[in-house]
Amino acid sequence: MVQNGTARLLTSCRDANGFAAVGNFGVLGDGRSVALVALDGSVDWWAVPRLDSRPAFAALLDPSCGGRGGLRPTA
Repeated sequence: MVQNGTARLLTSCRDANGFAAVGNFGVLGDGRSVALVALDGSVDWWAVPRLDSRPAFAALLDPSCGGRGGLRPTA
């Protein structure tokens, strides 16, 4: 169950154009690759298999056509 404060945070994490502010991202990485994950669980940038590779997800640059993945809890 999502609490009211959390629901507001997730819905307000993006602007009208679909961009999340830089401060609304967390970083997941293993030293070779890195993913930027927004507060709403969207993986907006993921360069694999290396940091200098073309990104698999690039919604950070283009929210409508850049592609994104998602992280959601299951329970």
